[in-house]
Amino acid sequence: MADGYNSVIRQLSPVGTDWVTTTVLGTPGAGGYTDGTGAAARFASLSGICFDSFSTNCYVIEGNSVKKLQKSTAGWTASTWAGYPPSTPGGVDAGGLSARFFDPQGLASDSQGNVYVADTGNHNIRKITPEGSSCRVSTIAGATAMTSPTPGYLDGTSTGARFLNPRAIAVFNDTNLFVADAGNRVIRKITLKAGSWVTTTLAGNPGVAGSADGTNGGARFQSPSALAADAAGNLFVLDDEAHVLRKITMQGTNAIVTTLAGVAGETGSADGANSEVRFNLPQGLVSGPTGELFVADTNDGTVRRVRFEGTNCVVQTIAGRPEVRRRDGPGELARFSRPSRMVADGHGGFFVADLGNHAIRRLVRTNGGWTVSTIAGKPGVIGGMDGTNDAARFNFPKALAVDAWGSVYVADLCRVCRVSPDGTNWIVTTLAGADGKRGNADGTNGAARFFAVGGIAVDLATNVLVGDSFLVRKISPAGTNWVVTTITGGWGGADGTNGAARFGGASGMAADAAGNVYVADAPNHTIRRISPAGTNWVVSTIAGLSLNSGSADGTNANARFNYPESVAIDAAGNLFVGDSQNATVRKLTQAGTNWVVTTVGGLAKETGSTDGVGTQARFNRCEGVAVDDAGNVLVADTNNDTIRFGVHVPALRAILTPDGLVCGWPVWASNFVLEGRVDLEPNGSWEVLSSGTVAGEDLIYTNAPDSSKRYLRLRLVPQ
Repeated sequence: MADGYNSVIRQLSPVGTDWVTTTVLGTPGAGGYTDGTGAAARFASLSGICFDSFSTNCYVIEGNSVKKLQKSTAGWTASTWAGYPPSTPGGVDAGGLSARFFDPQGLASDSQGNVYVADTGNHNIRKITPEGSSCRVSTIAGATAMTSPTPGYLDGTSTGARFLNPRAIAVFNDTNLFVADAGNRVIRKITLKAGSWVTTTLAGNPGVAGSADGTNGGARFQSPSALAADAAGNLFVLDDEAHVLRKITMQGTNAIVTTLAGVAGETGSADGANSEVRFNLPQGLVSGPTGELFVADTNDGTVRRVRFEGTNCVVQTIAGRPEVRRRDGPGELARFSRPSRMVADGHGGFFVADLGNHAIRRLVRTNGGWTVSTIAGKPGVIGGMDGTNDAARFNFPKALAVDAWGSVYVADLCRVCRVSPDGTNWIVTTLAGADGKRGNADGTNGAARFFAVGGIAVDLATNVLVGDSFLVRKISPAGTNWVVTTITGGWGGADGTNGAARFGGASGMAADAAGNVYVADAPNHTIRRISPAGTNWVVSTIAGLSLNSGSADGTNANARFNYPESVAIDAAGNLFVGDSQNATVRKLTQAGTNWVVTTVGGLAKETGSTDGVGTQARFNRCEGVAVDDAGNVLVADTNNDTIRFGVHVPALRAILTPDGLVCGWPVWASNFVLEGRVDLEPNGSWEVLSSGTVAGEDLIYTNAPDSSKRYLRLRLVPQ
């Protein structure tokens, strides 16, 4: 198993009726990009995994590369085989480490030792052919992405076909490939004919979401995420957003789709048979030698075995256990599941988009600590329904924004909602889009369509700006209606005005008082600014260089990021960025027309969960950041399922003058007090001194020459 959250490769072995789990590569929580043997290997972004047909080599996707895993008497060794993990993503066909991939997610192998890759970000299918100790990468279906990806939907031959975010691949008899074309919501078949690969659509209706069983185009899929083929040519499909296991059986030229286990739209962890079963975002699937299947049930952190008994499909959990990831309560008793974006509530607390729990949670200070409560949605239950408190339903809520009246705006996959306070209640209302109906149509209220809403921000006029994949859309109030217009976008990284601008993916957004919107463009590894200019919108890159990943601090284009997922702005106009794959928090400070980038938390590519000061701290994919009025930063440490609080520590400056020792500290540090004492003897005590006189942006305190307080300090007072 590619255990991405823990950054390790695990092995499950049957021992009698039990299953034993062993970590064979990597060290849990210690990320990085290091090839090596056993615990010395380091991984940062694991996804697809497969064995070759000889069962001698295992292959795993690591970032933008494919690594080969080989077993010897010394244990398992990981070595980079194709592409290069920390490199800039790309679409280069070449030999070995010179090849480039863009967020690949699916792997499969044939009987000749060739490996096929669902290259998700490039929207194509690649083939890796062994060449001695090296290999060669070629594009066999979908547009060759030498310059920029070309997403779409089109059956055709070789590079004439088009895909949209293909996520998984399976091989049958070497000459037939099956692809889970997730963005198009269909299953495709790629057949080798006379030396060319011909793509056809096997099942599903392009762009139409659903979960209906049926034949060929009459079937519907939500988001097919994993595939496996058995020896008889049957195809098994996991539909992660529908939380079901499907089967495709061929009858002549027809593909018959049936649901084997689970109920569409219902999450859980129940074992049983057929519709008794519940999954929770299942994303991994493999066929065993005796015809049974194994499912990685991602959100529940379990591995499930699927056996066929007569006409029944029986599911049993064999490893892991559904963790209690949805508990409200104080401090360490609370639990989250893949917390994503956050925003300050304006009263010292924060709202959290708890992505894996499909709920909106709130953190408030209580007795010097924090208490978590769910304000909308029912944790663990998916849906897309308006309502009050836990009667409402969300479908992977990813990002949040707050307006001046305390309402929370939610980017909820295919729709945008508002969660409004009403006394002690919270009322959820859909402003635009509709759950389960994807598209990019502008329009009013529910007639508008979104493909995958990520970032969201609200300006002072209550216009809502959202990042919809590589588009930026504006949702404007018009009486009781909300009107959606597309203001910028198209895939790429170009700056420009209105539709001339391009984005790789507007993942995180924040608005300042002047109406500027700052965007974390994750796939391009840049921070962008969208500025209003009359009726126009001007897009400029303020930090990072498009398609150049890294972790360097610096000014403007000299800085480097690695999938920055979120951005927040403090009262002074500084930006804070959750640099997810670097596992760091970055700060952008404006200096004239320049922006200076520094790392304020975590160490690039060193994952973990350690608390500490600055770069001593460790995170594991920090996707969300938020900042309060005091400049404190809250971090959604996504892969650790935790929320981390970063205190903005002021500097205490001192200078000796004829009038005594003059101390100064920032006026924003209202939650710190100045204390003094005579000596540092163990039995001594600190005494609170004057709060200081305001002088510009500082508080000033003068220690007269005859004062007995020889030692001074600033102490944080928990709120």
